[in-house]
Amino acid sequence: MTCLSRPDRFFFGHEKFLGIRFYPLRSFVNLVALEYRIDDIQGFVNFLLFVLILPQRGIMSIALTNRITSSIRSEMFYFPNRANTYSQLYVHLVFAVKGRQSLIHSEWKETLYKYITGIIRNQKEKLMIINGMPDHVHILISIKPDICISDLVRDIKSHSSKFIKEQGLVKGRFEWQEGFGAFSVSQSQVPKLIVYIQNQETHHKKRSFQSEYLGFLKAYEIDFKPEYLFEPIT
Repeated sequence: MTCLSRPDRFFFGHEKFLGIRFYPLRSFVNLVALEYRIDDIQGFVNFLLFVLILPQRGIMSIALTNRITSSIRSEMFYFPNRANTYSQLYVHLVFAVKGRQSLIHSEWKETLYKYITGIIRNQKEKLMIINGMPDHVHILISIKPDICISDLVRDIKSHSSKFIKEQGLVKGRFEWQEGFGAFSVSQSQVPKLIVYIQNQETHHKKRSFQSEYLGFLKAYEIDFKPEYLFEPIT
């Protein structure tokens, strides 16, 4: 098994399997999917692990596994059972600063939002709008069917926290609160929600973040335990 790193994608080759030395990842995935009737990304990753790589290398590193999976998910591939699949999925994300501290200042919040926009675009997702208040953020995104929302939010939080620290935007430590809210949004409600997020400053003159967040949970009929919902205000 040969693996070469290239700037735009990974190339894999297996002489006995494909009859050639190197093969573009997109074509490689499609051929394997058709030949072995693999119909999802996880099935393909398992194929690589247990059929091609492990017998020859013995052990596959976690780093290589992650690189393969990320490469596969970064492009659109044809799987036989998912032909002609179309989707339009909107998710409203909400998360707060740890302790609900008002640390996101108006002087640099747009810089933060642009950075978060870059994180989302790098994940090949579409940002519809981002806005918030000093203690929390609202993000409306259009996502692909195979995205893991928890992973996306984790990346947004970790990378943006690091950015704030490196830029010296906050004196002392900056952290996001653990957890987040993720609410599905229908196509017909997208314009209304965009206006709602745009007008966060006006909206929160009359309503606290806690009241707003509880309102979302109740509207979506999500069970929750109040004692675990918010960290103490600091």
